[in-house]
Amino acid sequence: MVNKSVKKNDELAVVLEKSGLDIDRVQTLTKSFGEYFKEAQDIVTEASAIVITDENQVEEMQLARKYRLQLKNVRVNTEKKRKEMKEQALREGRAIDGAANIIKALLVPVEKYLEEQEKFIEIKEASKKEQVRLERVCKLQKYVGEDVSVYQLKEMSEEAFEKLLATSKSFYEVQEKERQKLEEDRIAKEKEAIEEQKRIKAENEKLKKEKEEREKVLAAERKAQEQALEKERAKLAAEKAKQAEILKKEQEKREKIEAKIRAEKEEQELLKKQKEEEQKKALLAPDKQKLIAFANLLDKIEIPNPSNREVGRIVDEAQVMINQVSQFLRDKAKKL
Repeated sequence: MVNKSVKKNDELAVVLEKSGLDIDRVQTLTKSFGEYFKEAQDIVTEASAIVITDENQVEEMQLARKYRLQLKNVRVNTEKKRKEMKEQALREGRAIDGAANIIKALLVPVEKYLEEQEKFIEIKEASKKEQVRLERVCKLQKYVGEDVSVYQLKEMSEEAFEKLLATSKSFYEVQEKERQKLEEDRIAKEKEAIEEQKRIKAENEKLKKEKEEREKVLAAERKAQEQALEKERAKLAAEKAKQAEILKKEQEKREKIEAKIRAEKEEQELLKKQKEEEQKKALLAPDKQKLIAFANLLDKIEIPNPSNREVGRIVDEAQVMINQVSQFLRDKAKKL
């Protein structure tokens, strides 16, 4: 069993050695994670033998749960150890950076100062060349514009610079004359354009004025025509209203005559109907009195009072029918 453990830890050491760490660090990591690695390998080896193919293998299922929880415990402990060691490594890294930065802050300013002392001649010469360059830039920029970086002004000899300056000045003056000529031409063209715009504006104002005059004349003519049409429409409307009034009066006259005729006809029909009713009442008067007398006779009929309940019920029904007949006779007599 010891030999197996050593072999497994050797496998872990081989993996760690490939990381490029020094031997002491590899040994420390092997010591820290070796027991977890060995325990995990043992559980994996034993758990691999579990194969469940039937629902009755309850013991194997319980054993699988046991090994799963053991592996989970190894994983949790390994992760906890990893965080602890990584935090320690981070603190160690920050401490290393801090120590190096302190040394760097001490050395860099001195190095820079010593370099300036070492290159005193070069720096002074470069300063002189920079001063010459700035002076030449001030002289040359007037003629070549802002971009003078195309010229090696620091390294250029005085003779070469003076020649460049004279050439640039001559070229600038030629260009300046051309620009002045172009500007004069532009101003002249603008003046011509302004005069042309004034002419066009005056012409447009003249045309606008003529158009407004024409529109005034046309508006006056339209107004006169509209007034004439309005008068004609008013005249027609008045004639139409007069005709409508005449027709209305004739219609009212006809309606009064027709109403009078209808009233006379209705009065005649009413009189005729009243006369017919009176005649009918006169003819039917004896019979009406007979019906009423018959109804009174029925009302006077004496109803017996039998001792038998069944006979009494029959007598009551007869009384109801007599009353109904009596009322029937009186209702018919009223309508005669």
